[in-house]
Amino acid sequence: PSTADLAKDIVDREVDRSQYEWVKRELAEVDAALQRVDDGTYGVSEISGRPIPEDRLRAVPHARTLVDEQQLVDSQARATDPNNPERRA
Repeated sequence: PSTADLAKDIVDREVDRSQYEWVKRELAEVDAALQRVDDGTYGVSEISGRPIPEDRLRAVPHARTLVDEQQLVDSQARATDPNNPERRA
């Protein structure tokens, strides 16, 4: 095989692995949401305890937080991620 073929194979494997990891995380989130249904806590923010709006649950059925809470969590994660080139030192 040519170098280009080998490079394509490597990229294809990385894409497959990335997709697999995404699906695995999504399934874990769905399982957790089903557990919250069983526990009677589905639709309630894990951070504030406030109800998660129906529109958010329609968009992200496994949502654990309100939009503004999730944005803060994501922002904090980016700020502390050593692989983030925009990370604040």
